[in-house]
Amino acid sequence: MISLRAGSMLVTVDPTLGGSIVRAEHGGKALLRGNLDACDPREGGCFPLTPFCGLLPEQGFSWQGGLVKPKPNLLNFKVAVHGYAWLNPWRVDRQLNNELTLTQLYQATDWPWDYSVKQCIKLHHDSFEQSIEVKNLSQETAPVGLGLHPYFPICKESVFQSPDTEYSNGISADQLTFDRGIRNWTGSARLKTENHQVALTAVSSTKCFLALYRPEGAPYLCLEPITQRLDSATPDDIEQGFDTLQAGEVLTLSMTVKVLG
Repeated sequence: MISLRAGSMLVTVDPTLGGSIVRAEHGGKALLRGNLDACDPREGGCFPLTPFCGLLPEQGFSWQGGLVKPKPNLLNFKVAVHGYAWLNPWRVDRQLNNELTLTQLYQATDWPWDYSVKQCIKLHHDSFEQSIEVKNLSQETAPVGLGLHPYFPICKESVFQSPDTEYSNGISADQLTFDRGIRNWTGSARLKTENHQVALTAVSSTKCFLALYRPEGAPYLCLEPITQRLDSATPDDIEQGFDTLQAGEVLTLSMTVKVLG
């Protein structure tokens, strides 16, 4: 594990656990869900999503006249989930006190296209930035989705707000129980977590949506910036939800989590 520090900010990353963040604290209090004993990226604080986000349909999806049907990548799942970057170890390319760069190379197996992915995490005294970049290494066009999956600890007083959406006026995060996306997301949101008032912003080299995820009664709320539309109903819709990368092209996404109080 690698711990980064800047002022009151502390972030711990486990490159062997899918390049996931397993601890993020500000002033000694949890900013993201923390679990240094995590054995699965879904038990930690945040993990990367690529080359697709969410669950692919069991029947596969259409792509340029053909059918793509990856095998399930998790036990007890009938479909492939969240891509492959979070299921494989990452290589440390650069490490400073407050900054870390990880990379991963994927050769076509269950997913028919080669790609490389780079993840950078940089800390400031009151925020951290996590960016991810995927590059198509295949000699043909490839579908790509990109995302980040942070877990924010919440309590009964937690409030979620996102400008210019149905949540503009705020809603009790403790009342949210769903798995859905905000298509008209403007790239910013605020959340009163268990310990902090947090601002989340995200930008991408393409479109950007926000997926909201919270199982019933869970002590966390996931605010996932993603580039891939998740509310598609048919295999043809799935194709429209992806970005298309030509050989050698890249897709980027970055997320900043800032402590406001």
